[in-house]
Amino acid sequence: MGSYDYDTQRTNPAGVGHKNNHAATEVAETEEVKHLKSQYKNELTKLQEITTEWSEADLLFALQENQGDLEVTINRIMEG
Repeated sequence: MGSYDYDTQRTNPAGVGHKNNHAATEVAETEEVKHLKSQYKNELTKLQEITTEWSEADLLFALQENQGDLEVTINRIMEG
């Protein structure tokens, strides 16, 4: 057992809080995805018609990065 493992077990032997922190992060991401979905509903539909390889969340975050500009988002997806 390495020192990291030992320190983690010593300070948090049961892993308390790790699952709750993960669940809280998932809830926050879900709320953000819901918000983006309502904001970019039309653009998301068009992107989903173009590509089936990307998840809905990935498409929404790509739209967010490009301020909802569908054309720029499509170009960036196609470029890889």
